[in-house]
Formats: sequence, C-alpha cells, structure tokens
Amino acid sequence: MTDQNSLSHTDNAQSFDQDPLLVGNGDYCLNIAYPRGLPTLVPSPEVETRLSFNPYQTAQACADQSDDLHFVPAVHIHAFHTHILPEYLDHLSRSLVSVDLYITTDTVSKQFIIQNLLRDNAWACKQNHTLLLVENRGRNVSALFRDAFSHLSNYSCVLHLHTKVSEESDLGESWREHLLTTLLPGQLTGVEIVKQFHLNPELGLFVPTTPNIMRKYQNWGDNYDAAMLLSSQLWPNRQLCVDAPLSFPVGMMFWFRPRALQRLASALNHQFQWPFEPLAWDGTSLHAIERLICHCVEAEGFRWTHLALQDPPADRSCPSQPELVCQEHHMLSVWTSHRVQYLILCAQVVHQFRSCIEELTASRQALTASRQALTASRQALTASRQALTASRQELLDQQTLHERVNSHKSREIEQWKSACQDLQSSSLAKINQVQEAANQSIQALHQSMSWRVTKPLRLASRLFRVVFRRSISR
Repeated sequence: MTDQNSLSHTDNAQSFDQDPLLVGNGDYCLNIAYPRGLPTLVPSPEVETRLSFNPYQTAQACADQSDDLHFVPAVHIHAFHTHILPEYLDHLSRSLVSVDLYITTDTVSKQFIIQNLLRDNAWACKQNHTLLLVENRGRNVSALFRDAFSHLSNYSCVLHLHTKVSEESDLGESWREHLLTTLLPGQLTGVEIVKQFHLNPELGLFVPTTPNIMRKYQNWGDNYDAAMLLSSQLWPNRQLCVDAPLSFPVGMMFWFRPRALQRLASALNHQFQWPFEPLAWDGTSLHAIERLICHCVEAEGFRWTHLALQDPPADRSCPSQPELVCQEHHMLSVWTSHRVQYLILCAQVVHQFRSCIEELTASRQALTASRQALTASRQALTASRQALTASRQELLDQQTLHERVNSHKSREIEQWKSACQDLQSSSLAKINQVQEAANQSIQALHQSMSWRVTKPLRLASRLFRVVFRRSISR
C-alpha cells in the first residue's frame, strides 16, 4: 500500500537525474553531497530497484504453502517518541498476522503510556509483547544491540524499527512513511518477507531502498575513520575500501537475521563506549555502526538485498513456485573495490569542477567588465552631475546679477524721478517767484505817476499799430 506522502521510485529517479551532487548515470554514482567527507560510491536508484525484492510477486505464489509455513517473527521497536507508536502498530497490523513484540523505551512513564497503547490497540493486544526499560544513551542502536539482542537471537528474522523523528531535516515525516511502507507494505506481504528468511537460509538482511530526497545522506560523511577502526577490530582480515559501493539502511530500520549481526552485537557489548546525549548530527560512532550493517552481514557469509517500494501488480496471477531471494537479487558487494569506476567518476567530478571553475572565472571576468563599465558610467554620471551643477550655479549667478541690475536700475529711476520732481518743484517755485515779482512790478508801475502821464501816448501808439496793420493787409 502506498500513501500520498510516501516516496515513489519513479519520482526518485526523476529527481536523481537532476541532482548535481550525485555524479554518474550508470550502475554507480558518486555522492559528493557532504562538504568535508570523502566522495562516496553508491548504487544508482535504478540498480537498487532492479536488484531488489518485491514481496507482492510472492504473495500469491506462497498462498498454497501458507498452511505449512507458520513462522512468528520478532519486531523490535525503540519507542523514544511514544506519540507516533500507533502509526507503527497500524503498519504492523496490515502486514503481519502474528509477531512477538519487543518495545524498548527510556522512562517508566513512557512504559505506562506504551502499555495503554498496546491494550487499546485491537491488533497489538493479541500479540506477545515485552517492554524493556533502557538507558537513554546510544539511541535505537544501543537499544537493539545492547538491550534487546539477547531476546532476539533465537528468532529466524527480526524487524527493527524506531520512532524516528528527524531533527536534522524537515523531511522526517515523509522519510518515516517511506521506511514503514517499504518494510511493511501491507496486504500481509510482511508474511512473505518473513518466509524468505526461512526459505533462504543465506538471506541475512533486507534493506529498504533509499528515497532520492535522502540520497545526499547516503555517504561516508565524517564516519569513514570511525568505521575503518571498528571494521579492523571486527574483521581484521578484511579491508574497508573507500572505492567500494556504500549501501546501508539509511534511517536504521531493516529486517535482519540475528545470526548475521551476532558478531557486531557481541563486539558492541564488550568495551564499547556508547555516546551520551546530545549527539552531533554526523560523525558519531552510531553513524559509523549504521554504515557497517551490510558489511557485517556480508562478512558473516550471509546475503543482503533491498526492499523496493512498489505498488501491487494489477495482474494477481503468479507462478506456481515462490520466488526466492537468490544470487540474482544480490549483485552488490560493499566489500568489493571498484577502483576504476571510482576513479572515472572522480575524474568526472574533477572535470565538472574544472568546468565550474572556468565558468566561475568567465563569470568573474564578465562581472569585472561589468563593474568597470559601471564605474565608467558612474564617472560619466558624476561628470554630468558636476556639469549640471556648474550650469545651475551659472544660471543662479546670472539670475542674481540680473536681479541686482534690475534693482540698481529701479533705484536709479526712482532717484531720477525724485530729482526731476525736486527740479520741477524748484522751477515752479522760481517761476512763481518771478511771476509774483513781475506782477508786483506791473502793479507798482500802474500805480506810478509816469504811467498815468504816458497813457495818451500809449493809446496813440496802440491806434497807430492797428492802422498800420490794416494798411499793410490791404
């Protein structure tokens, strides 16, 4: 069963081709997503899907033998976050009929909550269950190998789960849904996964395929040195190769045969210091152990393969014999060096890096030219601004001068008008004075004796002038 929040391999392959941090388009790719760690050789999503086991193909084929094969698997859940435990029980109820349930947690209060959840769940209340109180140190890895492994060692197959809430990524919910849906596909296909461990004694591990959104975390990161040290202690006759393909259960959830991980569990229970909280998001011993799960299975002589997230086939007709996880399902080895392929992919990375450097250099040169052009434009703009400022200042000076000239002219005109008015006033005063003096003289003359004596003479003279003018006019 698939969910709208689950991650399909079709979408993964499309996103994978567009991821610049995964170099290569063949069976192997080079993961260069981690900035400080080594480039990691990983199988492509297509190879994982092609070599993976599909439980839907065997669901009908094994139906006739269901009466003869009754196996009860163990399921270990480290329930640090109890609020999402019902989601796990729901997936288990759709995929498995009967299980022995082992649940670890770190506090008594959480144990009480888990007991209530198991009692209230219709499927879980019918299962055999054991609750284990463990130390909050080492997370689900220590809970599995240190606390629960002694209870699980007699089972043919075990499903290890933990209530995963990723604090390093905002993809925790979709990632958890992908892991649960892949490991527990529903429609009782979990029963077929269990049967594979009984029908194929060489099968040691089922690893869920990694969704492409999480493939950037499928690398050595800061964990190669710690993994190398642990590997040399566990398998002194084997050499951990950086150019071997790395495959591991990203998210640390998987189906396994306890005998395949017995050596790792024994080593971790002797002279191993489990880290304290809080843990770094990478580079701890727990991350190194996670990356050595497939190595441990191979070193113990068992096979491992992927579980693919696939939809149920439309045609439910199946072959008469069940499909077994045989050698064709497992053509990947995490111990085998692929130096040539690794070097070719590294050369591609170097070529891409060199191309990026050349593009960066060209971009820098273009940027420098653009900056120079921008500087020249700014200088031209500054010169234009200065010229405009000078023109404005000159215009202001001319306006000021014009205002001053107009003001000076206005003052001169006012002064000239005032002078003219003063001159006119003084002239009129003098004329009045002269006229007044003349009038006084004439009045004095009229009043004098001589004016009176000469009156007949003036009359005669006036008469003569009149007669003379008439005679001339004739």
